[in-house]
Amino acid sequence: QLEFKNYSFKKSIEMKNINFSYGTKKIFNNFNFIIKKGEIIGLQGKTGSGKTTLVELILGLQKIENGKIYLDNNDIPGEDLFNLIRVGYVTQDIFLMDDTFENNLTFKNKNNINKLKDIINLCELEDFISSLDQGVKSIIKENGKNISGGQKQRIGLARALYQNPDLLILDEATNALDKITQDKIYKNIKSLG
Repeated sequence: QLEFKNYSFKKSIEMKNINFSYGTKKIFNNFNFIIKKGEIIGLQGKTGSGKTTLVELILGLQKIENGKIYLDNNDIPGEDLFNLIRVGYVTQDIFLMDDTFENNLTFKNKNNINKLKDIINLCELEDFISSLDQGVKSIIKENGKNISGGQKQRIGLARALYQNPDLLILDEATNALDKITQDKIYKNIKSLG
């Protein structure tokens, strides 16, 4: 039996015999999929092929019609991973508060300055932070009106990583970044194990 708080994702997330439709359009029919702990998976396909739907099904944001989702071989009641493990879900459209850089990353939770520095380096934000008059105490305008799209996306990724997610999902979360920066960030993330 799974606990609904602080469960640690240890082995795998598995979808078995999943069926899902939008109206009369069948998106998944007896679909099977497995994510192993520490594995990096990339989904590629045309718009409308079901990539985002798959993520929403895994997270419980959409309800499957038939089939089961398992976490470490345990059936997930209600197929809702958000209630069981820490999930970092970063989309291409990041919401930022009209607040400091630091608070946008930590959500005003207890700040671990060493962890914050590590995440800033991991997400290739050190040059940006050092260019700000007040560093991490500098104000980011609501929805990042005073920063670039690439900086905004890196802040969204840093926020997700600061929360120590068991599962990190990036849904076109780095499409505003140049290829070199994107590759560096992915390499940094892979090094986390």
